[in-house]
Amino acid sequence: MIICPGGGYWDLYWQLEGEEVAVWLNSIGVTGIILKYRVPRRPDEPKGVPARRPLQDSQRAVSLVRSRAAEWGIHPERIGIVGFSAGGHLAIATATLPDGLVGRAYIIAVQQNRQSRNERNRHRRTFSC
Repeated sequence: MIICPGGGYWDLYWQLEGEEVAVWLNSIGVTGIILKYRVPRRPDEPKGVPARRPLQDSQRAVSLVRSRAAEWGIHPERIGIVGFSAGGHLAIATATLPDGLVGRAYIIAVQQNRQSRNERNRHRRTFSC
């Protein structure tokens, strides 16, 4: 599972939304690969479309994982991508936009954190797929 941390395309929260997720995935027998994609978004990039550089990085990650699947013990048709916040946007773009080179991820999961105004639930996370 390729992990795309969030950060609004300005930062990359790879420790919380990368390392912790990879550890959890590993604990359930799933390989977690953290994608450290290029940020921040450049001023010359068009608004309203996925940023080019992060998308190129995620497409390259899918290609790299697929090319090394046998070596890493990963089934090449069971490559997934999960994203958090802006990383979720990137995961969807990677899985749905044609690139003509590497194909797409087969499993997609998107998560968005929602903070609660209720003090008791403030540090709980809501997961949605």
